[in-house]
Amino acid sequence: MSFDDYSWPKDFPNNVPPNDATDANGIAFRLVKDNPPSDLDFVGHNKEPHKKKSKKLKPADYGTSMFRDISNVEFARSSFKAQRNKKIAEGELIPMHGKISKVNHNSHFEAWLREETGIEDCFRVVK
Repeated sequence: MSFDDYSWPKDFPNNVPPNDATDANGIAFRLVKDNPPSDLDFVGHNKEPHKKKSKKLKPADYGTSMFRDISNVEFARSSFKAQRNKKIAEGELIPMHGKISKVNHNSHFEAWLREETGIEDCFRVVK
């Protein structure tokens, strides 16, 4: 199968993923509710219950938060009350999954994920 066989979510506007996004790759950490992780653990911010619905969403609002360093995801989990009951999952991203932003100083990045790639099967809870 080619990447074109996996569509982008229908609610992605034309500028998502952004032009400067690169192919998904490498080890990533994600806060998840389920063990094992489910597809619902990999929805974009715009589909999460806490996100205010706005007509002025930025490309990052359609992304899924991930980290490169487990210590940074541990810090994020402990810093935000809504995240404290979540588990930390580790997985390896591949280009089929989608596109990613540049990694910031806290090892955080956004992942814009294609639909039905089975990304949840590539992650396992580690903490």
